[in-house]
Amino acid sequence: MTASRQPAIRAAPDGVRPLIGIVEDDPIMGESLVQRLRLEGYETRWWQSGEAALASLREITCHVLVCDIRLPDLSGEQLFRRLLPNLGTTPVIFITAFGEIEQAVRLMQAGANDYITKPFEIDALLARIALFCAREVSAGSDAPGRQALSGSPAMRPVQSELLAVVDKSEPVLLLGETGVGKEIAARQLHDASERRDLPFVIVNCATIPNERADSVIFGHERGAIPGSRAALIGLVEQAGAGTLFLDEISALPLLVQGKLLRLLDDGHFNRLGGTEEMISEARIVS
Repeated sequence: MTASRQPAIRAAPDGVRPLIGIVEDDPIMGESLVQRLRLEGYETRWWQSGEAALASLREITCHVLVCDIRLPDLSGEQLFRRLLPNLGTTPVIFITAFGEIEQAVRLMQAGANDYITKPFEIDALLARIALFCAREVSAGSDAPGRQALSGSPAMRPVQSELLAVVDKSEPVLLLGETGVGKEIAARQLHDASERRDLPFVIVNCATIPNERADSVIFGHERGAIPGSRAALIGLVEQAGAGTLFLDEISALPLLVQGKLLRLLDDGHFNRLGGTEEMISEARIVS
C-alpha cells in the first residue's frame, strides 16, 4: 500500500522567506544550489544523505523540496516514499543525471511534482521553484488553514452575498483593502461549494516575476522558455475543476491579462509555446 499525502500547514508568516530543502550528496552541486537560492531570497536547508534528510523532514516543513535521485545511502525514490506521510502538499522536484522514463513515471504517479535531468539550467529550476512557492493548494473539507468569516453583525451581509453565489460557475471579484479578509472569503466560497473536495489554488500575482507570469499561470511547452527541457503545468491546469484564487490580479502583465480575459470568456487557453487549445473547468476568484 502506498501512503497517501495528507494536507500539511505550509503557510509562512508575512515577511518570512520560503524554505527550500535540498537533498544532494555532491558538495559542488549542493553548495552551488544553496548559494544561488539564497541570492534569490530563499532560506535553505541542505542534507547530503537520505537518512539525514529523513530525520529532519519529519520535524520541519519546506515550501519546496529538491531531491537528487542517487544518494550514498537511500535512493531519492526510497526517501520520497518513506516521507510521504510527512510531506503533506509540499512540492517535490527530483534531479538526476541518470534519467529513466520508467522511474519518472513511478515518481509522478506516487505524487512527485517535477523531474529534471542533469545538466540543467539553474534558471529552469528557479522557475519551477518560484511557481511552487507562488501557489498553495489544499483539497478536502478538513484541510488545515480553513477559516470562517467573522460572526459580527457587520459581516452578515458579506456572508449572505457569498452564499448566494456559492454554486454558480461565474467568476467572482472580491474588492477590499489589504487585510480585510479577501482570501478568507475566497476560501469560504470554495469550502461551501460543490468544489470543496477539489483543489483550491492560491497565487499572489504580485510575487510572480513579469517574465514568468505567463508560464506560471498557463504553463509552458518544452523549449518554450530558455533552459526548459520539459513541459510545465501551470496553475490553471493545477486547479482542475476546483477554484483558482488570483490575489493581487492587477499585478499581472497586460499580455497575461489578455490571455486571462479569454479564459474568463470561454474557458479556453494555451500553454506558452503550445498550439493545443485547452479547456479549464476551474472557477476563477480574484
